[in-house]
Amino acid sequence: MKNLRQQILALIAVILVYAVMVIPWGTPGVGAFAGSDIVRASTLPASCTPGRAPAYLLTASPYGLYTCSATGIMVSAGNIGGVNGSSIQLLTATATINGAAAATISATNLIPAGSLLMGVTVRVLTTFSNTSLTSQTIGDGTTADLFGTGIALTAGTTTTYANQKTTFTPKIYQSAASVVFTGTGASYAANGSVEVVIYYYALTAPTS
Repeated sequence: MKNLRQQILALIAVILVYAVMVIPWGTPGVGAFAGSDIVRASTLPASCTPGRAPAYLLTASPYGLYTCSATGIMVSAGNIGGVNGSSIQLLTATATINGAAAATISATNLIPAGSLLMGVTVRVLTTFSNTSLTSQTIGDGTTADLFGTGIALTAGTTTTYANQKTTFTPKIYQSAASVVFTGTGASYAANGSVEVVIYYYALTAPTS
């Protein structure tokens, strides 16, 4: 796992160097954004309109340049291109989930089909509160605690690799999957919110 993390960090470093030195920032055209099309912000919108939303340059964690995906989710992409349009992409996708009167709350299908999931992190934005609700587990709808167990409900709580199940390894999802939060001790109530970020690889086949 340590070697895998080092490889991921090395790939991210290469992508960032490429972005700074090669991409023509502020120049309209293929592969570039016009300066007016980039919004500097500390948070991402909860949803976006594909083909119409501007790019967001985040000035706070998770830092990066985010664009609107075809499914209306803000994603950050780093590409390594191959021949004839083929590529491998290291991406993130983000969603905000609000509390509801239910045993579980979910970021529905946030994990895309055909992806290699590297991990999930969360930040509790506003505190979840309900009688007897003591903590929460985070999973993918198949393994309830895959991404964390005993996670606090209070605003400011975050997770890292340290919270993921010790048996977790990068996982291929042939079908889309959700990030599912399950209350411990009681159901959720209509309060509280949490931000979810997934980290994954995607492959693009050559066009010819």
